[in-house]
Amino acid sequence: MFLIHNTLGEDAKIFEPDEEPSASQLFKRIMENPDNMEEESFQTKIRQLYADIAASSPEVIKRISELPPRIKVAKNFHDNNLVVFIKKGLGLFTRGITGDDKKPEDLVFENTLELIQCQKEDKAVPFSKSFWDNYYNVKEFKETSSPPSSEISIEKKALNNINTLLQGKIPELESYLPFLRELREDILEYKTLSDYTLRRIANLNSLNRDKARIQKTKDELEKLQKDLGTDYLDKVKSKLGQLQTEVIIAIENVKE
Repeated sequence: MFLIHNTLGEDAKIFEPDEEPSASQLFKRIMENPDNMEEESFQTKIRQLYADIAASSPEVIKRISELPPRIKVAKNFHDNNLVVFIKKGLGLFTRGITGDDKKPEDLVFENTLELIQCQKEDKAVPFSKSFWDNYYNVKEFKETSSPPSSEISIEKKALNNINTLLQGKIPELESYLPFLRELREDILEYKTLSDYTLRRIANLNSLNRDKARIQKTKDELEKLQKDLGTDYLDKVKSKLGQLQTEVIIAIENVKE
């Protein structure tokens, strides 16, 4: 719950690229019936889960507000693994150890929900003997050049498209290369792009060299640049300033 509360705060963009979220807008989004929406995103699912718990157990939400920025807990599960969430500024990095080889790896946030969920009545258990070694190995693990592959990751598809366009050497798109690099940096380091914007990038035709297709890609990049602003990432960096505070949540699953 600490993860949900701190990861999906009021700065998260879930509507349009140029939105300015407010508390009332986010509350309205939380309470919206997913059946009335075109597609239920993972963020919508998490927000609804948070709203349900806030309504049924307000004391849990109060406790969340009093927790420190670094949380470590172990619980029973049908397998041994460790999931660590690291939030730096607006970026969320999900890493862990889920294989028998005990090697840290990047994880897809959406795929970790089963690993971190538990019931209110579940009790914490002692850490395993390998917890601290595994924890420090995960913390020291550097992110790879791209997010882990996943069939459900719009972020991965968007990043693949950007990399293809950057490496494609298409003369008609040369003026958009700085903007594409900015989008790539955002996806890898800051994660401010909404699902809507990521889908637009994922839908870009990056392989077809037909002139009509290239023009369509160029037009869409022009619209994206106009919607986001040519210096949008600089504004994000300026907002973050020299913020170094990290939120780190570590959940160890201990096989029963």
